[in-house]
Amino acid sequence: MDQPTGNKQLRIYNKNNQYSLFSVDEVIANNLNTWQGWKCSAGVRSLYIDYDGNVWIANCASASHYGKIHNERVKNYTNRDQKLIDRLWKEYRESVIGADGSEKRKEWINANTENGWPMPKYNYKESEQQHKLMAEIGRLEKKFFDDPYKQFMKDPATWQWKAGLDTKVWGLQGSIFTGWNTPKEWTTCPLASCGCGADVILSKAKDESALQNLNVTKYGYDGQDKGNYQDAVANPYNAFDTTPVGIEMNFPIDYQILWDITRRCNYDCDYCWPSVHNNKEAHHDYNKIIETIDKAIDSWSKGASIRWNFGGGEPTINPKFLDILKHLKSKNQWVLVTTNGSRSTKYWTEACKYINSVNMSAHFGSMDLYPGNEERFIKNCEIIIERHKQVSDDHWLEIKLMTPPGMLDRARESYSKIVKLGINDIGANERQIGAISLVPIRGHDSGQLVGYSDNEIGFFQQQG
Repeated sequence: MDQPTGNKQLRIYNKNNQYSLFSVDEVIANNLNTWQGWKCSAGVRSLYIDYDGNVWIANCASASHYGKIHNERVKNYTNRDQKLIDRLWKEYRESVIGADGSEKRKEWINANTENGWPMPKYNYKESEQQHKLMAEIGRLEKKFFDDPYKQFMKDPATWQWKAGLDTKVWGLQGSIFTGWNTPKEWTTCPLASCGCGADVILSKAKDESALQNLNVTKYGYDGQDKGNYQDAVANPYNAFDTTPVGIEMNFPIDYQILWDITRRCNYDCDYCWPSVHNNKEAHHDYNKIIETIDKAIDSWSKGASIRWNFGGGEPTINPKFLDILKHLKSKNQWVLVTTNGSRSTKYWTEACKYINSVNMSAHFGSMDLYPGNEERFIKNCEIIIERHKQVSDDHWLEIKLMTPPGMLDRARESYSKIVKLGINDIGANERQIGAISLVPIRGHDSGQLVGYSDNEIGFFQQQG
């Protein structure tokens, strides 16, 4: 059985049913993620549940339309349009720390940073000024937006459908609080490109004939032995005698649900959006969560295993999260958890019993606020690695070391420690246990790398 040993999770087919294996990052980097007009399993084989409990056919729907919900919520509550909200936020921010280059900002920086004005353009290693400024802006943003949302968050069930929204919003199926539909038809993709890894992996094909050649989708585990494999070359398009006509995961889980189950997080990383890390928002009702799980299994997948991908926020701080995992295990479900790995070693020793795959991210700045958290993170990695060596139903550990400017050496040291634990070894399921990488930080607005030295940029460019 030709299973990927690293992160080459995707089969991309040509019209002759030949396929090559690619990672999600390779697909996006090589502009293979252009499937407008294709038939996609979004909705039929995938769902996305957002922070507010809205149910979408996939995260692509959220990316295109969730902003509309946000704008309508603000508009309905404040009776202001988004341009006014943006202007008020800018004015509020500048009233506290000043505009770029203003005397007020210079005064604030002189009072609140060690080295004062002028701030270095790209020099985090020698100064924490920029970091402190970003953190302050994050705190201001939380304060500014908290008040308008307090009323909404008191009782989410009362406002899910009050923003002038209905099922005509593309991809929106309903809410876990008010009910949701189960799509029956593969959707025709309306988007020019796909940038979300959770959606890139969805089964999709250019037309009905290509749809018939998705072997893993059609035959499950047996499908991994079907199709004609060929090695990819430097230019991915040269791996095919025609352009790609089909894509699927080389992993036979027919259904997946991506669930951002909370905005709450015990960390306060300055590069994270303030709206998705707070310690105030109420957890989704436990009974509604269980009800949603059971409905998805009974009415949507018809008893088949679902790949449940939990994110946030930090999902493990939900006081009922272990109970949720146990319930899924009792239903023979497949679970992936995206986490900062900050819970105790006792917690992770127990959680491992119910989780198949873990995406674990290290956030050094936040870890430093809690004595022993970096050591605990590495120990939790070891716990998961050891279980993967012993238990065959565990599949993957993905470790991302989030590396701000100036922290490359520290991240590389952690990298070496985790590699020595055996993350690259073959596990009990005869597949590589996992992968580890150093991830650069991108700016909120630009999406570009900010503040890195040339040497740091060079490292990220060549990292395999």
